[in-house]
Amino acid sequence: MGFWRFPVHPLMFNAPMTEHLDRLKAALADRYTIQRELGAGGMATVYLARH
Repeated sequence: MGFWRFPVHPLMFNAPMTEHLDRLKAALADRYTIQRELGAGGMATVYLARH
């Protein structure tokens, strides 16, 4: 059994949080409007978005 792998830029995890949010907004811009962060934990950040 292997691990699921996906391409990740080496600096992705060292980027400032605002850069992550900007990238998320750009990726979802044609479908969603990110309104605000609801919470963050060890493996995820949850945002409120409008479709």
